[in-house]
Amino acid sequence: MAPMLRSLITFSRRARPALAAAIVLALPLFPMKVPATEILLGTDAVGTFSHFTGRAISRVIDQHAVGLECRAVAAPDRLHNLTNVQGGSIDLALIDTSMLHDAVLRKGEFAFLDIQYDNLSLAAPVYVRTLLLIARAD
Repeated sequence: MAPMLRSLITFSRRARPALAAAIVLALPLFPMKVPATEILLGTDAVGTFSHFTGRAISRVIDQHAVGLECRAVAAPDRLHNLTNVQGGSIDLALIDTSMLHDAVLRKGEFAFLDIQYDNLSLAAPVYVRTLLLIARAD
């Protein structure tokens, strides 16, 4: 082996720890932005209470959860959010409790669908639906 090549290899072996230390010490000078994890929150159509609530929840997550970005996504129909949460296309969804009940028990419009919804669970109740008893004035 040529003496010049041997001295270059020896120098590089001796310089490795110093070079590694210089890189580690220089890293804070060049901060790298780590991309945030995006959460998709399914809501009903734009203009509905569900969409308004979803946008409010998204803002709270964006302001208080480090490393998370949440975006409310309006759905074209009632089943869209439920099916896409089950399939993994969206992460969370605001849905009606009776619809989740029917989906899990395979009742109503879910009786003949070949989709299992038993892997879904309640993350948090958002509001309570009130039941009003009404009558005509006469």
